[in-house]
Amino acid sequence: MKHILEEEIKNVFFRNPEILERVVERLIDKKMIDMTRRLTSKEAARYLNISVKTLDNKCSSGELTYYRVGKKREFEYKDLIDYKKGKESIYRSLN
Repeated sequence: MKHILEEEIKNVFFRNPEILERVVERLIDKKMIDMTRRLTSKEAARYLNISVKTLDNKCSSGELTYYRVGKKREFEYKDLIDYKKGKESIYRSLN
């Protein structure tokens, strides 16, 4: 049951990305999401719904902006949101 509900929610947001955008904006406004905190590679990959290896490849190719902290990468929410919006607009233009 939980899996079916998750898929339905993903489908609604995928077909109507403006709804997801409004939800995220409200969460940010209510300070439920800390936009100033940087994300780890694992968190960024999860946010983008890709594997960490794919995230590494996108960083190496220059597709994604990141910051080096020691040996680790960190990502800002705004960069990930911009990347995701760009990918969604490309996908929508193909359909």
